[in-house]
Amino acid sequence: MSADLRDTAPTDPAPTDPAPTDTASYVARIREHGWCVVPGVIPESEIPVVHDLILAEEQAQARARGASWTRTSNGSTDTTRYDRVSKAAAIVARLGAHASFIAEERVFGVVQGLLGNYVRVSSDFGIVTFPGAERGFWHCDWPYNQTIAAHVPQPYGDMMMHLSALYMVTDFTEENGGTLVVPGSHRRPGNPTGENDELAAASQPGELQITGRRGSAILFDARLWHAVAPNDSGQTRVALAVRYAPWWLNLEVRRPGSVDARLVEELTEGRGNSAPLLTRAQFEALPELLRPMYENWVEQP
Repeated sequence: MSADLRDTAPTDPAPTDPAPTDTASYVARIREHGWCVVPGVIPESEIPVVHDLILAEEQAQARARGASWTRTSNGSTDTTRYDRVSKAAAIVARLGAHASFIAEERVFGVVQGLLGNYVRVSSDFGIVTFPGAERGFWHCDWPYNQTIAAHVPQPYGDMMMHLSALYMVTDFTEENGGTLVVPGSHRRPGNPTGENDELAAASQPGELQITGRRGSAILFDARLWHAVAPNDSGQTRVALAVRYAPWWLNLEVRRPGSVDARLVEELTEGRGNSAPLLTRAQFEALPELLRPMYENWVEQP
């Protein structure tokens, strides 16, 4: 598989055209290169709220589970690379009225331009990359991640089913580990998850590091190869991950206790990938624009 991934779809060169400034240009950039950066999405006044909540939730959830998140997204057994990376689930539900930025006009225009008018959030979580974090493995997000039980098998077709967003809650710099990507890799027939640790750990031709000012959002095709970059600074890097799905993508496989989730995990090799449910009170506290994207995650009475 690794030869096919490298040879059948060479890496596109890094984008050299000016940064896009309108929805159509953002959409075109993602279709061609797999990613774009939208600046100034989180209002400056809201950034401290998001930052402090993610750090507080990371500490609380890490204590509850007994350890930091030490599994890479591609399921590699080399967990030593991830002992300085942790996550905190269900941040948007806790942000409530402060979460409007995940449907900011430019971002939502891109999401709808790529996935259609009715989109849902498949998951959201904070990511905390502490000083000393090491470089991670190349991987793609669900549903293309091959180590998750409910996944699209490789080789998969050239069709976007999921759009990932990383909201920069702190500045992303070369020193603190701005996300690594391989431009154009979203057009390849597969990715290095699962039984491909050698390829997953190797530097790729044309790879680049995305940097930007806090408040910006990286939007990328979930098929795009990306990886944790080393944090060689003395500061913790904080981000909020939000993943957007079209209405037709089956999210029941991620709903705790659902028939689909149970059957997939029983009948298919791979790990579970459930997303936390929202209470009715959390749902009603969300901005009205966000409710259609989260209604499928509300606990049933």
